[in-house]
Amino acid sequence: MYKNKKILALIPARDGSLGIPNKNLIPLKGKPLLHWTIELALKSQLIDAVYCSTNGKEIKKEALKAGCKVIDRPDELCQSTSPTITAVTHALESLKTKNEYYDYLLLLQPTNPFRSLEIVDGIIKRTIDLNLESMLSVHKIPFYIPLIRLLKDNTLEKIYQKSSSIRRQDMKDSYYVNGTLYIHRTDTITNNTSLNDIPNPYVIDSKYGIDINTKEDLEECESMLKKYSF
Repeated sequence: MYKNKKILALIPARDGSLGIPNKNLIPLKGKPLLHWTIELALKSQLIDAVYCSTNGKEIKKEALKAGCKVIDRPDELCQSTSPTITAVTHALESLKTKNEYYDYLLLLQPTNPFRSLEIVDGIIKRTIDLNLESMLSVHKIPFYIPLIRLLKDNTLEKIYQKSSSIRRQDMKDSYYVNGTLYIHRTDTITNNTSLNDIPNPYVIDSKYGIDINTKEDLEECESMLKKYSF
């Protein structure tokens, strides 16, 4: 709890990932990927409860083993096309049936294993201190939006519609929504809520922003563990 606001940490971890089979349980430095997020969330003195939302028996087993509570999510909300927000609303409704209510929900995706207690507590404090509805984590990227193009029918298409004929030093910094941290007031969350479109940024170092979706991402994580202490 922070300033009388109850905080729920939710970790969505569905079974049946496509890019890396059994992705949420792959070993990273000797422990399942899921454990990285659970263990850190449990260390926070500001978080009142930590739940994993899953449809997987092995994921549930590992979550409980790590000291996390579990919400059984139905398979129809665990498809590759299922928006994460449906896991969020399902979790909140499930907890209401247990008379568990929270003021803010902190979404922690297990595929973003690198966080620090400082940034987890930091986004909670900043959101509540500023009386904001929501906030998400971003990191600065080393390139500029005016120079990004889409490839359509073998033709380059601009994303930034204004002229890109400006000096590089006059271009504004660009930031990437990295998926590491999302926080949102629970009373305004619906299935139409777009977490990636939250306008309030929480800037973190890019080393915390890696998201494991491919074998190459996993190899990058393993390489980073040799450079940094997480």
